[in-house]
Amino acid sequence: MTTSSVLFAQLTQPTVALLLSQRRHENEALDLIIARNAKEILDVAISSSEADTIVKPQEPISTTCNGLHRAEVLGEIVTAATLGRLFAEVVDLINLVAPEALVRLSKTRARTRAYVAKCSADVHAGRTDLPTRKTRSGWYVSDNVGTADILRALKALAIVAELRFGKDICFG
Repeated sequence: MTTSSVLFAQLTQPTVALLLSQRRHENEALDLIIARNAKEILDVAISSSEADTIVKPQEPISTTCNGLHRAEVLGEIVTAATLGRLFAEVVDLINLVAPEALVRLSKTRARTRAYVAKCSADVHAGRTDLPTRKTRSGWYVSDNVGTADILRALKALAIVAELRFGKDICFG
């Protein structure tokens, strides 16, 4: 590699941690991980019949696209059919890069519910009639949420993860 082909970019620690978590082997370099991800995105774009599945950097992130709710976390687009599923996906993504942030989030509450909990019954403070969802990472989140609830939860998550809402975590 010649020095003329080397570029420098600023990456936040959570972004680097997310990229390093995608290593295929211990010695895989960060630039190879980025190149692989870029190639996979291009392959999907080329094979996709729907042009709007690719989000261009200059496009604002909207809350829905073709019936799917959308958010962006550390540059990753997250989509889901319901808001509860969307927050579960965000929780799983944050669990990869900052699991300690979810522990801190579990100690905070919205008005009547926990944002995340390790036990389903702890999400809605004893209201076992209200639905919860278990994430792949083992956390429970409310499945009974609206847009205001998700905004509140994502803002709280950004605070405990030391991220910037509207920059590192975006919704709407």
